[in-house]
Amino acid sequence: MLGSLARAEPVSEPATGVAFESTRTVDGRPYALLGTGLRKKVVVKVYAMALYVDETDARRSFPALAARAKGSDHARLTSEDHAQQFVLYGSFGKLAVLHFVRDVGKEKIREAFEDGLGEELSDKAPADARQAAQAFVALFDQDIKEGEEVVVRTFPDGRIEIQQGSRKTAGPHSPRLARAIWGVWLGAKPISTDMRKTLIDRIDLLGR
Repeated sequence: MLGSLARAEPVSEPATGVAFESTRTVDGRPYALLGTGLRKKVVVKVYAMALYVDETDARRSFPALAARAKGSDHARLTSEDHAQQFVLYGSFGKLAVLHFVRDVGKEKIREAFEDGLGEELSDKAPADARQAAQAFVALFDQDIKEGEEVVVRTFPDGRIEIQQGSRKTAGPHSPRLARAIWGVWLGAKPISTDMRKTLIDRIDLLGR
């Protein structure tokens, strides 16, 4: 099983050296690490990120991904955008751990998500979608210090939750917004093309 194998092998984001557990237990369920990435602003390193998925449900969905990719090996799964679409639209829990490697004010965090969720926040978006995106951005109401983490979690039914330090906060309930949040990193216009690739680099482990 992926969980028993991966638990013994923490994974470090190469550019920062930040180490992430290969599995996390969330509400009693194992979440498997799909990959890590680095968010930079120009040349300044901002945070190392780890992307996790609910291992049980993602494994259950994996055969459909392998069928679309015409194989379960790493090369086929990571060609084109099969793996990214699998995460964006998959009916399983997802978790992002953002480990900040510099101090960042809450205004800057909000601005970053506002940029990533531009379509959801535009006047062209339906009113309810825009309001949900605004409510999500407003959750980031604390400055982040170097070494601190922010956790973003979405549920299969569209519930959204963030954790800053020890404080968990429930966000909007919106399947559309949940997909858009993951689209910030994995969508057609990601904040980083490198992150879009590296965050799904371990996708093939779900099939082992």
